[in-house]
Amino acid sequence: MLTQPSEIAGFTQNGYAPTVKDLQDLFANKDNNNFAAKALSIFSAMQQNLKEAQTVIAEQQEEIMALEKVADTDFMTGLANRRQFERAFAVEVDRINRGHSAGGLLVMIDLDNFKQINDTFGHQAGDECLKCVADFLNESVRTFDTAARLGGDEYVVIFADTNAELAIGRAQEMAVALNKLSIEWEGETIDIRASVGLKDFNKGATIENIMSAADDTLYEDKKQNKQKEELITTKEEDLNHQLFKGEISVLTLHQ
Repeated sequence: MLTQPSEIAGFTQNGYAPTVKDLQDLFANKDNNNFAAKALSIFSAMQQNLKEAQTVIAEQQEEIMALEKVADTDFMTGLANRRQFERAFAVEVDRINRGHSAGGLLVMIDLDNFKQINDTFGHQAGDECLKCVADFLNESVRTFDTAARLGGDEYVVIFADTNAELAIGRAQEMAVALNKLSIEWEGETIDIRASVGLKDFNKGATIENIMSAADDTLYEDKKQNKQKEELITTKEEDLNHQLFKGEISVLTLHQ
C-alpha cells in the first residue's frame, strides 16, 4: 500500500499504475492531513498511465491498419486482392439494394496471351505485364471504384454508383486502351491483349447472378478474340505460302 505522497510520485515516475486498493485506502483515510497530496499524486499517476495506454493503443491501431492493408492488397501489383474485391462488391450491392446507389457495372478482364508471354519471354516479363495492366487499371478508376487482381492474369473492376450507359461507355474505352498496352523487354516490344466481360447491376441483383453474367460475356469476347487471332494467323500463313511459291511478290504487298 502507498503511504506517502513522495512514494506515490516515485511510482508515477517508474510507470506504476495505482490499484483499486490504493484508492480505497486513500478514501478510508480522507481525514488524514496528507489526503489532498496523496490524492493528487495517485490521480497524476493514473493520468500518466492513461496517456501511456492511449499511446500504445494508437500504435496498435496503426499496426492493425497496416496489417489489414497488406491482407487486402495483391503483393505483386498493389491492387486490391480477391478478399478486398469481394468485400467491396458486397458493400456496393447492398448500397444499391438499400437505395443508396444509382447502380454499378462489373468489368471482368482476362489476358489473352499471358501464357505465350511467359513461354516466350519468361515469367519476369509476364510479371511486368501484370504490373503494367494493374497500373493502367488503377489510373482508369475513380477513388470510390475498385480495381482488383483476382489472381493469375484475371482482373476485375467495379464502377460504383453510376449510370449503366455511361459506365459501359467508359468500360469500352478502357478495353480499347487496354489492348493497346505494351512493355519493352530486353529490346523487344511485348503487346498485351485482353478479353473483357461486362454486366451492369441495380436493385434486386445478386452477386452470383452478376458474376455469372459478366463471366458469360467475358467468355464470348475471348471466343471472338481467339477466332480473330486464328483468322489473322491463317491469313499470314497463306501470305507466306504465296510468297514462298512466288505467286505474289513483295512489291505487290506495298501496292
